[in-house]
Amino acid sequence: MLSIGPNRIRPHHFAAELKNVQFKEALVNFFIDHWGSEDMLPFIGNKNIYVSFNKCYSYKVINNKVIKAIEESLSCEEHEEADSRIIFHICQIDFDADVVIRCSDSDILIILLGNMDHLKASLKIWINMGVGNHQRYININELHRILGDSLCKALPCFHAITGCDYTPALFRKGKVKPFKILETSEEYQLAFDNIITDDDEVLETTFVTLEKFICQMYGVKNCSNVNDVRFHLFSSTFKSKKSDENFDKKFRNFDSSSLPPCKAELQQHLLRVRYVTKIWRNSHSKHPTSLSPMAFGWTINGDKYDFVWFLGDQLPSSVADIIVQSKCEMEYLLIITKMLYNEQEELHFFFFFLLQMIEF
Repeated sequence: MLSIGPNRIRPHHFAAELKNVQFKEALVNFFIDHWGSEDMLPFIGNKNIYVSFNKCYSYKVINNKVIKAIEESLSCEEHEEADSRIIFHICQIDFDADVVIRCSDSDILIILLGNMDHLKASLKIWINMGVGNHQRYININELHRILGDSLCKALPCFHAITGCDYTPALFRKGKVKPFKILETSEEYQLAFDNIITDDDEVLETTFVTLEKFICQMYGVKNCSNVNDVRFHLFSSTFKSKKSDENFDKKFRNFDSSSLPPCKAELQQHLLRVRYVTKIWRNSHSKHPTSLSPMAFGWTINGDKYDFVWFLGDQLPSSVADIIVQSKCEMEYLLIITKMLYNEQEELHFFFFFLLQMIEF
């Protein structure tokens, strides 16, 4: 186990060392121990210092001595990330005060806006971001007033569904256009808020609305089925203009990642979004979630979590046989048999993915 003491020389590449988990934990443990020594008397002065790790430790000077104590009411072991711990501590302040958060992580801004309705006192909150000429103070109270409570409570889910540190982003969709869609729709704002509900019926309706939101992100309105959107986007590009047109279109220039995820993939994505949003929206609580990541879009692989991309078969069941033969010219002949007419859509997509490997 890595150990850090007061006599150790500061690493030359300190920022690089902070990327090492063991170094970071050792550094925090050093702070926890060293702030309780008499050497810190002039630095603590008349202030109360709090350091939160596995427990929350407080430091104050009484009768010219540093008093170190564990604050059980502020200890939040179930919060794994500093982002939500910061919000938890802010939400425990029960007296009027000015609060400045110094950070460079936009997640804290999003989580804070999503928890403004859980403040116990009249707080004036700013976030200090950036350095040098790019340093800015963001007035959180004013930002919350402008956006409104409904939109602010929807932001954690929005951040997770459009891509964050824990969930994949939708290819080339970004956040600006999706935010404009969310900003003008009370239906979507309510669904983004309701994703943390424990009511199964409400949650089922919420997932349907979120799927509709994804469809609109890809420019298809009045549709709530991503599979229909996938087929629409593909067929609008490659459908035949004439009934007797030869099937000889080139598929190599079509990027399949420009399509929305299929329904099976979206289901796993929304489960991950629900898990992350539940933690963020409950950052004001000691116990932010009782959900297990294993049931919400992740699986354990060794000592880390991997995504569960989808459940079930990868290929349509209507494809009974695929024969791939290699010729000397390195071309491929694909023979697909036993196709069902009523599953034409799935087969159309299956053709699409296979034909990306072929040059006619």
